[in-house]
Amino acid sequence: MIRRLVWFVAGAVGGAAGTVMAGRRVKRRVRDTVDQMAPTRVARQAGRRVRSSVEGVAEAVRDGRSAMRDKESELRARLQGRAETIAPVDAVFVDGERLQGDDIVVVRGVDSIEVESRESPRRPTRSRRAS
Repeated sequence: MIRRLVWFVAGAVGGAAGTVMAGRRVKRRVRDTVDQMAPTRVARQAGRRVRSSVEGVAEAVRDGRSAMRDKESELRARLQGRAETIAPVDAVFVDGERLQGDDIVVVRGVDSIEVESRESPRRPTRSRRAS
């Protein structure tokens, strides 16, 4: 009988302690939620989001203006017959070798092609055409 009484008391104490701990946890979460929903905090979060959106739009406008300037200078050069540009997605091959992004191609007439690289200069040989 004493064993049953001991186990009953132990269970009652454990249940009471669990209830108190659960109540504290719930109160803490409710308090945190209420703090998060406070008007000043909501306004601060909204301000951050608006600033982030404005910065994204400003960056997009800067990128657009830069692309516009690049395209305008390309079109002016083409109109004046000064240059012809190659789009970044195009591949340029000289003697069967693909040129890298940092290579500069200088064409001086039909007979000579020079390739200048910022890393190491290459002088490709002229390929022979099959007749």
